[in-house]
Amino acid sequence: MSWFSLGILLFLSACDLKPLYGTENAAATQELHKIMIKSIPERFGQVMRQNLIHALTPAGQPRHGSYILEVSLKYSVTGGVYLTDDTASRMNVVLATDYKLLDKTKKILTKGKFSSQEGYNVVIGGDYATVIAEEKAKTHVAELSAQEIKLRLADYFTSR
Repeated sequence: MSWFSLGILLFLSACDLKPLYGTENAAATQELHKIMIKSIPERFGQVMRQNLIHALTPAGQPRHGSYILEVSLKYSVTGGVYLTDDTASRMNVVLATDYKLLDKTKKILTKGKFSSQEGYNVVIGGDYATVIAEEKAKTHVAELSAQEIKLRLADYFTSR
């Protein structure tokens, strides 16, 4: 083992980082399973809600959870890269997410805002391929956002 590797090991062993999903934080994982996720409007909201259910409560939503998660979404599709004739060759799906975790009395426990972005290529003369690429990008950005909410809520439950 090199001196550099030994130094890195000593440095990391001295830090106070703990794994978020370790046995010490099992209580945070249990709290995540108590979250009821409210409906999110439109088809894209349904996709996001399903990703949240899968991320937070993989065994299914609780009937009478201790917490309520409210999520609002705003997504847009914008041109990212343009060719010399001003046609877009790459597009970006941008998802702005706003979430609130409430207790049963509707008191806000934590809230946050963030945005996620995913790009896709525009296939010249391939409308179907472009539509499929856009749908995949939307699905992926919803998955990323659901995981971001999960991490933020787990951090909240761990630190309180």
